[in-house]
Amino acid sequence: MNKDFEDDEVRLAIRGLKAQCNTLSMQCLKDPLIQHQFRTEYRQIGICLQADYDEGIISKDDVVNYVKKERRSLIDQAFEISKYGVGVISGIAQVLEVMLFVHLFLLLLLLVQ
Repeated sequence: MNKDFEDDEVRLAIRGLKAQCNTLSMQCLKDPLIQHQFRTEYRQIGICLQADYDEGIISKDDVVNYVKKERRSLIDQAFEISKYGVGVISGIAQVLEVMLFVHLFLLLLLLVQ
């Protein structure tokens, strides 16, 4: 497959993840500070994925599959927030940093395999 096509596919996948994160943060999170933190953490995930892909650490398929799983996770989180309300939002805000660590750890596990 053409390298430029693969590069575009990776950029598009990461851009889609960040766009979905932005949309869901505005829909589900009312506190601007929490919205900002949420978007910043997903922006950082995108930067790390792009850097790892550019350096050849992970493949296009790994990036795309990870992004698909993460987007599904965002949808599930939004459903839970809408189902349980604001109380869950505060719990999610506290867990966001742990989630970033877990996602990066899982990404490293993918690399080791």
